[in-house]
Amino acid sequence: MDYCVEQLRLADYVGAGCCVNVAGAFGPVWDGGYRANFTDEARKETVRMVREIIDRADVKNTYFTLEPMPWMIPTGPDDYLRLIDEVDRDHFAVHMDVISLKQKGSG
Repeated sequence: MDYCVEQLRLADYVGAGCCVNVAGAFGPVWDGGYRANFTDEARKETVRMVREIIDRADVKNTYFTLEPMPWMIPTGPDDYLRLIDEVDRDHFAVHMDVISLKQKGSG
């Protein structure tokens, strides 16, 4: 958590528009696809984590964002909108990497 806060502060210091991270996985591999990634507990912990990072970093210009992925939140545009409402912080924004998204019904 401390490292994420410092990276967000650094991004603000150098004038970056956003600082991108991932929500993380609820299993042994940090970016693994686990059922636990989609539990209520995982969602609450992700919201808590994002709030804490933004609140502690106290940035002025840079936005904290999460990489969307089909195997962890946020999974896409609708999930991102929900997460924005839940996080409820001015410096949380969308990093919409369409390459990381999987369309419903595709492969």
